[in-house]
Amino acid sequence: MTLAQFDVKTAFLNGDLDEDIFMEQPYGFTDNTDRVCKLKKSLYGLKQAPRQWNKKFISFIKKFDLEQTLADPCVFRMRSENEELFVAIYVDDGIACSTNKQLLSEMLDFLKTNFEITTTDKLCFLGIEIETDSDSVRIHQTGYASEVLKRFKMQECKPAATPFDPNLSLSNELYDACEEETEFP
Repeated sequence: MTLAQFDVKTAFLNGDLDEDIFMEQPYGFTDNTDRVCKLKKSLYGLKQAPRQWNKKFISFIKKFDLEQTLADPCVFRMRSENEELFVAIYVDDGIACSTNKQLLSEMLDFLKTNFEITTTDKLCFLGIEIETDSDSVRIHQTGYASEVLKRFKMQECKPAATPFDPNLSLSNELYDACEEETEFP
């Protein structure tokens, strides 16, 4: 499994507006009249901007034959007989994983055709640090836990045992049992 993390630069500026929105002229453009500006695209601070960005991303990523999952509308999946690709997005941060390194690279290149994205080798998504090697993936929140301890001045507190066995190996049997998605009312 190959993983990649990406960030969409100025994501909210990519959204297309569904309605006419007008604003006062910016500082330096006023001509002492009551003229206003009609926006062509979303702007940061506009209440519609997050929604319009999300709609734009979903519309675009579906062109790569990724489908939204029923369980989470911000998680997308592509599956064929011998390869899978998953993409998850949270605002302008994304993470992707695939059984095919080339497919993952093609998806990132596809995103770059429409958005300015940056990728990073250090995988940390929503405070979850992800480490990979040739046959395993390890997720943890060591950095986040350290920050919480520091914030509450508890760096010297006595540690307790983890509530879960960190050496547990998850199998495909568990994945297959959860494969069928159900939509609840």
